[in-house]
Amino acid sequence: MTFGETTATLKKTKVELLEERKHSGSKFKELEDQYNNWLKYEEKLRTLKSRELWLLERDKNTEFFHQRTNYRHKWNGLEWIRNKQGKWVSDPNQIVEALKHQILKISGDDEDFN
Repeated sequence: MTFGETTATLKKTKVELLEERKHSGSKFKELEDQYNNWLKYEEKLRTLKSRELWLLERDKNTEFFHQRTNYRHKWNGLEWIRNKQGKWVSDPNQIVEALKHQILKISGDDEDFN
């Protein structure tokens, strides 16, 4: 049964239930149980539908987040920095040394890193 058919059946059962409410009896209880069962069934269908959509969209989202992560990784990297002589350096080893010097300068510790 499709989601639309379930919704239609649920509405029909609700109308019958409201009409039968005037006459409390076994028919009312039967309709009430039927209505509650349809509600549970509709809830399960909604859950399955949302999971199905998530599975279909997951790859798109994964690609999006992967691109964002790569962008942030590039943005957070250092390509060049000024060393203690004021020269721009781009060699990774020189960048590390310049950062070490700057950290020592900020911390007030003038000892050399080994």
